[in-house]
Amino acid sequence: MYSEGRINNIEQTVEGRDLDACKAILYERYQNNYTILDYKTKIKSKWLGLRQIPVIEAKYVVRERYNSFVPPSAQQSPAMQQVAGVQQPAALQQSAPAGDFVSQRDELLKKQLANSGSAVSTFMQNAQIMKKLDELSKQVGGLSQESEKKKEHRSIVKVDQLLEQNEFTASYIAKMNERMRNEFSLDELEDFAEVQAQVVDWIGEDIHVAESFRGKDPHIIVIVGPTGVGKTTTIAKMAAKVQWNAKKQGIPRAQWPVMHMITIDNIRVAALEQIEHYANALHNDVSVEQATSREKLENLLQLYNSPQVKYVFIDTSGISPNDFEHIATMKKVLDIPKMHADIYLAVSASTKPRDLEKIIRNYEPFGFRSVIITKCDETTSYGNVLSVLSEKGKSISMITTKQDVLNGHERANPYYFLKRLDGFEVDEEHIRQRFDNARETTEEKTAED
Repeated sequence: MYSEGRINNIEQTVEGRDLDACKAILYERYQNNYTILDYKTKIKSKWLGLRQIPVIEAKYVVRERYNSFVPPSAQQSPAMQQVAGVQQPAALQQSAPAGDFVSQRDELLKKQLANSGSAVSTFMQNAQIMKKLDELSKQVGGLSQESEKKKEHRSIVKVDQLLEQNEFTASYIAKMNERMRNEFSLDELEDFAEVQAQVVDWIGEDIHVAESFRGKDPHIIVIVGPTGVGKTTTIAKMAAKVQWNAKKQGIPRAQWPVMHMITIDNIRVAALEQIEHYANALHNDVSVEQATSREKLENLLQLYNSPQVKYVFIDTSGISPNDFEHIATMKKVLDIPKMHADIYLAVSASTKPRDLEKIIRNYEPFGFRSVIITKCDETTSYGNVLSVLSEKGKSISMITTKQDVLNGHERANPYYFLKRLDGFEVDEEHIRQRFDNARETTEEKTAED
């Protein structure tokens, strides 16, 4: 009997960027003499753990190709012994390319007919042998087809590439990859336009927008965060928005909401001067004070605790998330009983995922209600912050752009990020109807009230 090859039962694994890369590696090693049994996606750390990427780990066995004669005595089936009972020529014992079954068979039969006295009998016997060989070939081919069914679908691969292009984290991409496998049939995966549209919807669902919050007057707003993210500018933008809304509603300037600003930043040089500069750019008198201690801050809040005062904005020191000593000191300053402050964490849109995770972890003791994403105009990829905030279960309140105090401040909106996804063919009308929750900001609602 002849066999295309036998399977080496020793299972091995190979890793690659995708299934095609794994196959290329295996082909270089074994040509076509292998069978992939299964594969899975795993997360692999690179660059000393600073970067995580998804890779495919494929499990395979090697097929030891041969084309040799198996003696009838070695066969377990009597029927096969009868078929193989004819004396086999030496040509059958010579190795040949395993994939060339047809040419091998034709050449074999020609030699049998030329050398045998009973051509018809020999032909029939060898035809049965070749039939068995073809059946084995189909069985091996069937295994390959089953493996191909498990191949990473091109739609999934393309979506993964688009998510990487938008700088989503490896763990977020793996989650999306798994969701596509679970929720799409093979037929549905063939429609890439529909697949990517659904993935855009999933991304939008992962962007959680904080509900508007309004405590009793005065509304005390505190912004914390690392240095350089634009906390002071954001406070000025929020104050300017309040006045702009009052003007838009036709409220006389003398009746505009009364606001005060306090900075507890005693680390940065000229911190007081900067916030005073922004306050002077606003209409009406907006007082600015500096509190270098908890007692000073508490006294100022008691002074501003009146029905006439609508807002008190508190600017904080820009502290590295690794500077635990200063973070603890600032936490003590803000730890005032019954302050009932509305605390936000400000982070830059271009913050690296690992840095953002550390920032969130180290600023969580402040009890921030939600996140303000600043400097959104300074990057074109938002997957980094969207991934981490989704995985950490943090909501977004506002986004800021530009350095202009009077512009570039708006309520968080999934539509803002979705329409800027790079490489995706986004149906803007669809995402506008589903995700454009551009309602009035907290300040707008307050002004209307």
